[in-house]
Amino acid sequence: MDEAKKEYYRLLTHLEAAQTRFDSLDQLGPIIGADGKPDLVETAAVKEQLRKAIVKLLPQLNALKAEIDAKGS
Repeated sequence: MDEAKKEYYRLLTHLEAAQTRFDSLDQLGPIIGADGKPDLVETAAVKEQLRKAIVKLLPQLNALKAEIDAKGS
């Protein structure tokens, strides 16, 4: 497997993990703080970090996919 494909699948794995974590915050509810209460500020911060990671990964994945498709492999 060439380097572009390896990098594509590596980034795809990171994207899927970030998306799963983001979705789980919606499904399971907010992060519980040290005091045992929902920490909505922390939950929002984590979701924003995950959203930024997803947005950052998408162009990289698209560029690698285009490179792979151009090579015809």
